[in-house]
Amino acid sequence: ARETLRRGFLARADECGYTVATYLGPLKPETLRDGDVVISMGTNGPYWWGFAKVANDLRQRPIAFINYETEPGGLPAKKVGMLLPRHHGRSLRRGPGGMMTEIWSYAFSHGAKANRIKIVPPGFLERFPIPETEPGPVRTFKWLGMAGRCMDRLPPDVRRRVSETYGVRTLSDWQRTMAANHTVYLNLHKEHCKGGRPSRDLPAEYFRLSAIVSAGGLVVSEPSYPVDEAALKDIVVFEPSIYDKAGGWSASTTTLLADGAR
Repeated sequence: ARETLRRGFLARADECGYTVATYLGPLKPETLRDGDVVISMGTNGPYWWGFAKVANDLRQRPIAFINYETEPGGLPAKKVGMLLPRHHGRSLRRGPGGMMTEIWSYAFSHGAKANRIKIVPPGFLERFPIPETEPGPVRTFKWLGMAGRCMDRLPPDVRRRVSETYGVRTLSDWQRTMAANHTVYLNLHKEHCKGGRPSRDLPAEYFRLSAIVSAGGLVVSEPSYPVDEAALKDIVVFEPSIYDKAGGWSASTTTLLADGAR
């Protein structure tokens, strides 16, 4: 997620007239200037590396402190109660748990469930060069990450063709991963398999989807919150029967994957 955001900000840096710096350690207040925008990431982002303390200490200066929620389970109730003010008349800078100027999220469904969340989904990334792949019917379903028990719930014909890939982070990792013939990429909700939350109550994984789709990959995904599915219509294939071990996937998805010309 961090690399996707960094690449997105860099893509507009010259046009918009700003620079991008990445902090991987304690936030040093002496390096900040008036007009800067500082973004922390993740559910616990405001409390790592002294971020919240610096935001509090510098609350009188014109510096924006933003928490970008990157985890599906972090919103809305926990995040709203932790960072946003308890009363609408109070400034966002006086939140009970930190001094956040704004809270951003990657998923439209987070905004649908909680007000005062700014939705900033990752979009198209400049495509990195990868070898041309051969057209043809799908032979492999590739999962990027560790889905664990989710895999065992897939239809047998799909499960036996799944290839799991770990540690896809750098540009060279992505180039190697996407240079695969007859391959479709799976998107499954880890929160669903771990906690039993309904698929349609979980957000789409925009960071993963943005990187794969921008590189030219076709994604078959577990269903997601309806507003996220609507935003990704004709971009991602949401398969309603993705875990139907008896009946298999829908005829429309099966036909699409078998047609190499499409």
